[in-house]
Order: sequence, then structure tokens, then C-alpha cells
Amino acid sequence: MKISVTDVKPLITMKFDYDNLNQSLATLFIQEMLKRGYLAATSVYVSHAHNEQIVSEYLEAVDDCFKVLMQGIEGDCIEDLLTTRTRTDSFSRITP
Repeated sequence: MKISVTDVKPLITMKFDYDNLNQSLATLFIQEMLKRGYLAATSVYVSHAHNEQIVSEYLEAVDDCFKVLMQGIEGDCIEDLLTTRTRTDSFSRITP
């Protein structure tokens, strides 16, 4: 996948690099993580409460979600995989 990940710890953030699909991909990632029991977004706050098992299970869920995202990218069907509206950039309402 074409993503970039910040190296700011403890807030790790990933950004998709698919131009006009970025918001839809972020929405699909959130949706798919919810299906796997994680209230997650494109950022994760790391804490000492996250032991090795928790991190491993989280990364397995992320890997599964990335597979779904890649299917959507390769099949050009991201919108078809969404069960909700695509999220919007919260700052778009105040920028020209």
C-alpha cells in the first residue's frame, strides 16, 4: 500500500497516498477495524498499557484491513465496500 507513517511517538499516524481516494480509504479502514472490535482511526496512541499481545492482535487486525483496502484499490470498488458515508476533512469547511 502507498502510505506514509509519522515517526512522532506516542502518536503514530498513517496517511494514504491515493489522491482522491484518501478519505474513502480512511473511512474503509475505520469501518473494517470496527468490524474486528477496534475503535480505531488512522492514528494510534501508544501507551504502557499496550502489552505485546495487544499490539500483536492490533497489528493482525490492521493487516486484515489492509487486505480489504487493497482489494478495493485493485478492483476500483472502494465505495462499494463502504457501508457508511465517506468521512470528510474537518478543516475543509474553514479553508478556501
